[in-house]
Amino acid sequence: NKMSLSEQIKIVWHVKDILMRAKDKGIDLSKDKALTILHEIKDNHDATIGINWEVIDCSLEDYEWREHFKKQKELIK
Repeated sequence: NKMSLSEQIKIVWHVKDILMRAKDKGIDLSKDKALTILHEIKDNHDATIGINWEVIDCSLEDYEWREHFKKQKELIK
């Protein structure tokens, strides 16, 4: 009995994945910010690497640095 295979596949990442990973790393993140990060990942990912947990981790680290520098700039004003 031969199984019929689809001619395409789709891998889905959800905003909940971003929120869960942020929580695991101790990063306080709103759903709106997580959604922004998810779409930044989609728009900027390297197609030779794809999207994986390491890419998500790096994106969360980038977010933390941006927030840190934003706060530093506000303190200098």
